[in-house]
Amino acid sequence: MAHATTRRRRREQLSPVVHFPPNEPVNRLVPGRHIITTSPVKQYSNSSHGRQLPLSLILMITSYLDSPADISRVTRSSKLLYYLNLPKLYESVTLYSYREIRYPDGRAEGFGGGSPFTMALDGLVSGKAASFVRSFRLVGMWKEIDLEDFQRGRVPDNTMILNIVIKAALERMEKLKTFCWELNTKPLKTIYQGLASKPMLTSLTLKFPRTRIVRPTVVVPPMPSLTSIYLVDIDPLCFPDDFSTLFLHARKLEDLRIEWNPRMRREKEPSICLSAYFGECLSAGVKLPIKRLALKNMFAKNNKELDRVIDPTTMESVTMINCVDPEDASTIFYDNTWILQHRQKAPGPSPKLTKLRVDRLDKSQELPLAGWGHFEEIYLVNTPPSATPSPQSSLSPAQPSSSPEKSVASPATSQSSDGKETSPSQGSLMLTRPESPHSQVEFASSFLAAITSRHGATLKKLLLSDKWCLSGPTIKHVFTSCPQITQIGLALDSNDFELLRPLIRLAPRMHAIRVLIRPDMPVYHTVADIAPEMYCFAIGLETWRPEYRNLRWVGIGSQYFELGGIYREGTTFKRRVHKRTWDEIKHVEIFGMDTFDI
Repeated sequence: MAHATTRRRRREQLSPVVHFPPNEPVNRLVPGRHIITTSPVKQYSNSSHGRQLPLSLILMITSYLDSPADISRVTRSSKLLYYLNLPKLYESVTLYSYREIRYPDGRAEGFGGGSPFTMALDGLVSGKAASFVRSFRLVGMWKEIDLEDFQRGRVPDNTMILNIVIKAALERMEKLKTFCWELNTKPLKTIYQGLASKPMLTSLTLKFPRTRIVRPTVVVPPMPSLTSIYLVDIDPLCFPDDFSTLFLHARKLEDLRIEWNPRMRREKEPSICLSAYFGECLSAGVKLPIKRLALKNMFAKNNKELDRVIDPTTMESVTMINCVDPEDASTIFYDNTWILQHRQKAPGPSPKLTKLRVDRLDKSQELPLAGWGHFEEIYLVNTPPSATPSPQSSLSPAQPSSSPEKSVASPATSQSSDGKETSPSQGSLMLTRPESPHSQVEFASSFLAAITSRHGATLKKLLLSDKWCLSGPTIKHVFTSCPQITQIGLALDSNDFELLRPLIRLAPRMHAIRVLIRPDMPVYHTVADIAPEMYCFAIGLETWRPEYRNLRWVGIGSQYFELGGIYREGTTFKRRVHKRTWDEIKHVEIFGMDTFDI
């Protein structure tokens, strides 16, 4: 009895219960003591009432918040949560600059002060928030004035002041790991000096302007700690910076992505020279330990610079988007320097290469598919249905814009309605290229034979071309040859989707399946016009069976669905199915990798 009384008293002391006077109604909204004690207002004079949750548990709970608005509200709720979550609130900072003043509530944004962009920079320079920043991103349109100063050999004052203020903010970011520059103006030497002094900087993203205004060309200084470099919209005629020294000292570089402006390939301008980027590495005999390589819109002659700069023993992933087109007669002379290299010799040893993502196919690519080591992921990027331009719009020159900056260069990329990035030049090439059904069948057969014979035992994710309409026996051969397959995207040669029912049993690990339907197929509009509720009902009625137990994601044309748990409705078993948008399903590889974004 004594032990029971002791335990009861201990529970009463530890339980967060608020005692109310007699004859007074209990307010269920009054918080417990672990919340009251974190309030700036003192509630109890007795310190024994001030028991609270452990700080590690509070941090674990708030770590699940991913919305900046939610983190901001929690930070303002109490002193304790303020000090605990302030570093998380400013861990990632993104500043947007707009060319014109916006009026969200009928009043100018920043009314009574400066623009939100400049006021945020002032807070980072003069406040303490910069010491918490790990990721810093600048996006938008900076309104440059006195651009004629560039013609006189000097940088305009407002552009120089912008770079000086950003450098001052960078100097206060002691924990900076990621920096992303996506403004419409180039970073100057002051920015690179500030970045070079950051010993923890591992990721660098730079987007260059598309205007041919004369600007200073900077030799980017070494940043030895970088593991990821992403260069966007490089145009040799728009005065880009020199990255050869940066690459020479990037001995930890693992992820390299370079995206050129598609103007060079569209206009057949041979102005890209890879030795300008890797010249110092070639002279010093340095091989970069790159694991993931992605190139986009490249129109350059192959002088084997990449073979001599990249260490093939560390390569894990290769992405080539709009780089080599063996069917375009106007670029074949330059593209042949890449194609003939694969035809004349077998590819070098790449024991760790497990992922391949391309949008251009050629019969000569059977050699690397059959010669390279065992792939786990192969993605053949298709043209999004809403992204295919009309012949007139794709072949006609770009219309000049009213903006003085945009009138110098034509637009590089656009976006489809589902958010996937598209390339105008790529859509026009696919649209004007005649292809016979016999050549497509022969094409698909050779590639499927190379894929299943060499990579079938290890292949887990496969996205095929939407031009290859496969029959039931062909799909069965793919499933039986790839026992580890978990995601697949393919096109069917008939409108009967039930032929997948007996075949899905051959792939018990299937996690996501996508049926590709091109807009020029007769069934495309039929599938698009069916209400999503009908899909949910039919898919739920079919996928409750045991052979679909691991299947979670289903795509039919432009319709995407997520499969949930099994429930019983009367005597019928069903599975819960929810309609999803592109943003909600793009994290699944056979959907998200089917874009022109690298």
